[in-house]
Amino acid sequence: MSEIKKPNLSVMDIYPEMLQDAYGLCEAILSDYGYTEKEFFRNFDDALEEYDLDNLSNRLVDVMFNVAKRMIEYSNPDEDVDYYVNGLDDTHFYINGEQM
Repeated sequence: MSEIKKPNLSVMDIYPEMLQDAYGLCEAILSDYGYTEKEFFRNFDDALEEYDLDNLSNRLVDVMFNVAKRMIEYSNPDEDVDYYVNGLDDTHFYINGEQM
């Protein structure tokens, strides 16, 4: 298996600094109105669920693993490719029963 590299997330149109800046701006604005960080995140979590974006990291990893699986199976139909996505500590990708 090749060395695992950590790509720049901008390749997936994800910009962590933009998200951090936007959160900081929201926090600063809302604190002027007496809201707490806890109140913001309670509403934020509700909105993510409303837009069906809860567990976003799991969903993105599932898409990436599915794309990789299809590409592997296309180039070598005899490969047995499987994966499991469940958070930071329980996400695995397997080829022929061997965890990558």
